[in-house]
Amino acid sequence: RSRVEASARLSLSVLEAMALQMEEARADADLAREIYEELGMRLEVAASSQGLAAMELLAGEPARAEAQLVADSVLLEELGGQAYLVTTQLRLAQVLDAQGSFAEASQIVERIRESVPADEVDAQSQMSSITVHALVATGRDREAEKLAKQAVQVVSTSDRYDTLPTALVDLGD
Repeated sequence: RSRVEASARLSLSVLEAMALQMEEARADADLAREIYEELGMRLEVAASSQGLAAMELLAGEPARAEAQLVADSVLLEELGGQAYLVTTQLRLAQVLDAQGSFAEASQIVERIRESVPADEVDAQSQMSSITVHALVATGRDREAEKLAKQAVQVVSTSDRYDTLPTALVDLGD
């Protein structure tokens, strides 16, 4: 078994989740983590929870990913995997946001904001989305609308086709 197989299995699991083939998706994600573990690739094991979380968000079951993201965040911190830690924390914030834990999700975003490059449109858009939800939840609708409009403007100039729909939905909310 190889790193390539593990990476392919993890990518395949997200595609299977997009097709709502959750049993297969979870099996491939588990196999990917197992392979990384066998190869002694602890950093990749921990980072793989991002794919797991994407899969569970697609399945509408974000709670299934939360505990793994928390555990893997601790491991990434121990291993010094700062880049993976930031993206794993962002995925955790998305999972919490999807469960309605807006304040907790927003706190994570504020903690990692400085570590996310300004030109990282996808991550910036995700952070804006989480912040918009937190603002709406606390009755700060005008601030939320202003931020959502800014997010739409930023992502509409990007070549990331998958971020604009989320920004538009946030503006509509």
